[in-house]
Amino acid sequence: RKGVSKSEITSKLKLDQAVIDFAVRQLQIEKEINVSDNLLSMAEHETSLKPQQQKIRQDILDQLAVPDLMTPTRKEIEKNMHQIREVLNYLIQSGEVVELSDGILYRSEDFERTKRTVTDLIRKNGSVEVKDIKNALGLTRKYTIPILEYLDRQGFTRREGDKRVLNE
Repeated sequence: RKGVSKSEITSKLKLDQAVIDFAVRQLQIEKEINVSDNLLSMAEHETSLKPQQQKIRQDILDQLAVPDLMTPTRKEIEKNMHQIREVLNYLIQSGEVVELSDGILYRSEDFERTKRTVTDLIRKNGSVEVKDIKNALGLTRKYTIPILEYLDRQGFTRREGDKRVLNE
């Protein structure tokens, strides 16, 4: 985020606009803050992108790097998000990706490996609880529960109280 709007500061601090304006001017004079496009930020503040956003950044810059200056419009660039959804749906429908509840996605080969781990654990112990799978896979409940629910829906496992058993 590049900064905070003056109006946001005014509403959060609940101060008179004149007081805010004075403080902003003083902080600018003392080079404590920067004001750009009506956004305030600390002088040392630098915006940066997360690693996954860097790839998107580069993709956008690549799309804009055309020799004839006939660049795609913002709408055309944003349309690529639709293409990402289409490709993701294709990957799910083709079986290359498995989608669990809460939008959790796994490559099929990774999910099959997970399924084998669950199978081995249930065969070894007869049944398992969520915590057993959680510990075996090194995951949080955020991931463990959707994995088990998916296996239940697929008829691979069955829930019996707090335990899961193979549905053989």
